[in-house]
Formats: sequence, C-alpha cells, structure tokens
Amino acid sequence: MDFREQGSASGGARVEDDFVQPLKRMPGVSHRHLPAALPLAIAGIMLVSAVAFGATVAHNAAAPAAPAAPAAPTATINVISGDPDESTSASADPTAVATQHDSDTSAPDPTSTPKPTATPKPTKKPEPTRNPGDLGGLKATKNSDGTYTFSWHAYTGSQAFDYYKLDGKLYPDKPGYVENGGEYLACVDPDTHSATITLDPGTWNLNVEAVEVGDSDPVAVARTSVLKLNVASNTAPEIKSLSLTATAQDDGTVDLKWGKYTGLYFGYYGIVRADGSETPTLKVGTTPEVYFDSVGATSWTDDGSSDLGSLESGKTYTYRVYAFTSQTFGAVIPACEVGTILTVSDPKTVTIP
Repeated sequence: MDFREQGSASGGARVEDDFVQPLKRMPGVSHRHLPAALPLAIAGIMLVSAVAFGATVAHNAAAPAAPAAPAAPTATINVISGDPDESTSASADPTAVATQHDSDTSAPDPTSTPKPTATPKPTKKPEPTRNPGDLGGLKATKNSDGTYTFSWHAYTGSQAFDYYKLDGKLYPDKPGYVENGGEYLACVDPDTHSATITLDPGTWNLNVEAVEVGDSDPVAVARTSVLKLNVASNTAPEIKSLSLTATAQDDGTVDLKWGKYTGLYFGYYGIVRADGSETPTLKVGTTPEVYFDSVGATSWTDDGSSDLGSLESGKTYTYRVYAFTSQTFGAVIPACEVGTILTVSDPKTVTIP
C-alpha cells in the first residue's frame, strides 16, 4: 500500500498542516485483492516450513551425530634432571596410546588354528642313592654240585680297599672278619662280587666285608647285611661202577681209559694201583697218589714215573679209578682226606711184557 504525506514538499521541512491534514489513500490495484491473497500466502509459508522441518528430521534419523571422542589420557612424567623451569609433566603421545590400546584389545585371527598344548612328560623319580658303606643284601644260590655261590653289590664309595672277605659263623654267633674277628671262608679281589664255597651242614650267619689292610689293623670300609642260611646234609648219590680198561704196552707202560662221571658233586678222578691181583682200595683218611680235577680227563698212561711207583717187566698190577668230591656227606664209607667217593670202577689186572 502506498501512502504519501499531503501538504509537504518532497524533501522539504515539515509544516503545521502536516499533522492536521488527513492522509488519503492512494489509488491502486492491490488493496482490492488483499483479503483473498492472504490465506494463500500463509499456506505457502506453512508448506515451506513443513518441508524444511521434515528434511531436518529425516537427516537427524539417517545419520546420528557421533559422540564426541574422549580426551586422550595424559601421562605425567616426573622430571629427574634438567632445567628446573621446565614443566614437570607432559602428555603422552595419543597416537602411541591408541596403538597400545589397539594391541591389547585386538581379537585373535579367526582363521588361525590353535596349536594343541603339549602334555608335559612325567618326571622320573630319581633313584635313591645307596650308602657306599652298604654292599646290599648277601645272596646265596645252591648249585647242582652242592656248593653255594654268594653274591653282593659292588662297593661304590671312594675309599680304596684291598679285597672282599666272606665270613661265616654258626648261629647265633655274629659274622664279620674285621667286625668280630671271624674266620673268613673266601677272599676275592675288588673286581669280583661273588664267591663259591662248600659249607658244612648247620645254620650259618654270613656276611661280606670290603677290607682295607692299611698300615695298622684291617678296616671294613663297607659290608653286607647278615644272611642266615640253613645248610642241610647232602645226600650222597648211589655209588656206581665206572667203566675201566687197562692195556699193557710193548714199551712197558699201561694205558688206562675210563668212562666220564655224569653225576652230581664231581670234584676229582683218582687212580689207585696194587701189586699182583689184589684189589686196590682207597683207605679212609688218605688221598689217591694220582688224581685229576678235570671232568674231561678220562685217560692216563702209567709209565712207572708217578707216585704209584715203577713198573717191572713180567709183573702183574691191578688198577681202579675213583670219582670223588671235596664235600663231606654223612655216613658215606669209604671216604678220603679230600672228600667223599662218588663212584669207583671195577678192578682191572694187567701183566707187563
């Protein structure tokens, strides 16, 4: 709407009648259509506002604003030396902190296969260390010939010694060559840990000592425990005849051959001779003038140079062969100084050419 002041010149000073003269409406077109255009204008403004509001709401719903990142942690560094005016604290590198954080919280690679955990092997229990002064328990084994073999542990200490001694006393006396001044039954060098002996019937206490002789009285550096052993009387085998042949040679000698003894307790072969056709015998308490300690000795030639005496041409001699042992058997006759007769041959008589 265009209003102009009446009674005043354009650009001039106001006069009295400027205030008393009524304003007159200037003719125009728009004032006639205002009532109808106003609702349309208001509707347009509301439409524009609604479109703008809807766009804002849609934008906020589609992309919410990310929350503000927390402030990087600040590490305090104590100043040990330097300019006292310098700051006593500094902020840790936020990049470094983020890197460390990412490293600590990173998830394992889902594509990697976890390795099986190895099962630890059981720890072997160490064997207890044996006291070097202990030779262990003394063991006894009875052999087929009636003897006993005793065995023990080797000495493991550092002290030198001269030999092992096997000692035995009839129960209830205590054994020990050094310990109790006993009689030893066997003596072997330090590299040997067994001994085979013959024991008389009875109940025995036995042990072994590693003995150092030294410059004074013997000293036992180690010993076995005491073994109590019951030795029963041996049963002598039945006396059987050995096969024997005796042949006089042209040179004045006599060849003897006999069968091998295959029974138990073998110790020796012995040969006895008598003048004439008299049957030779092995007297009690004596030993044969000629004997062999090998079971393989099944022949011998009498040339007149042995302890049996000389041979004379034209004379007759009778021979017998014995198998005997150094062990003692009860109620066996005949017996000899070195043991018990196991078997004897029939007598054989020859005449020297």
